Amino acid sequence: MGALAQYMYNVDLRPDIGKVQNVSSYFIGFGVDFASGGAPTAAFNYLSAAATRGGGAAYTATNLTELTGAFKQHSGPGDQDQHDILGAGCGGQRFQSHTDAQ
Repeated sequence: MGALAQYMYNVDLRPDIGKVQNVSSYFIGFGVDFASGGAPTAAFNYLSAAATRGGGAAYTATNLTELTGAFKQHSGPGDQDQHDILGAGCGGQRFQSHTDAQ
């Protein structure tokens, strides 16, 4: 997963149009498999390493409030050239379009 996240972040996915088109990867580890007593687990460290390689971040959540907060940390109005795709259970990715064309 880390290699794919790194590839999508470092490679221009649309070299036929101006500026760089890439993907930043963000992951949310939901449940006790990702945080044990507030400390990150091996499963979370795996997500975190992939997110780092993919130019993004990883979060943990053990309840609905934390999960909502994790989604809000990286989504929102932000840069109009960024488009969020959130996938429950499999993480999310932020597509960065560095062009003036929409």
